[in-house]
Amino acid sequence: MNPGPVLSISAQASTDVNKDLATALFAVERDGPLPGPVQAQVNEVLAAAMAELKADSRLKVSSGHYNTYARNDRNGKIQGWRVRAELRAESADMDAISQASDKLAARMPLASLGFSLSKAAHERVERSLMQEAAEHFYQKARDAAKALGYADVELIDVSYNQANPGTPAPRLMAARADAASLPIEPGQAQVSVSFSGRVLLKR
Repeated sequence: MNPGPVLSISAQASTDVNKDLATALFAVERDGPLPGPVQAQVNEVLAAAMAELKADSRLKVSSGHYNTYARNDRNGKIQGWRVRAELRAESADMDAISQASDKLAARMPLASLGFSLSKAAHERVERSLMQEAAEHFYQKARDAAKALGYADVELIDVSYNQANPGTPAPRLMAARADAASLPIEPGQAQVSVSFSGRVLLKR
């Protein structure tokens, strides 16, 4: 008996999930005639800010970029030096990020703020969607088989795909020492999974 025809099928399941991870970037800049003293000023601010944020167990704190560069005039002659240092704070607790911004406002203003879906949350949602996508795949295959006059299907091969919710570019923030408490609206990310494969149509 000749095998039946082969049908390619794909099915997807997706949902919108509240982003649960905030990443704040704080920055300090100083200028001066010589790099050494300027670096010392920046290092002092950076060390104090890092110690203060690390005292909050809700925050994951790390160093960001640290740059020292010359300021030149039109003729290329060095007029002075500028040093910029960054401090990164990450947390699933939005209040912790807002409070960190308030604490550092006068010394290391908030430079940018971004939101994303944590790995744990993404995996949790993905697991729930996997079953839904699989059921859609088989139901779609059986419906197609029935429409074509076949009684059942047999799976030949299948692949599983997931779409990671990309992290949007962080919003640049105006540096104001007297800024009010930071308003935070994380928004949502879409998590999507799919199955695609081939099934054998059976009489």
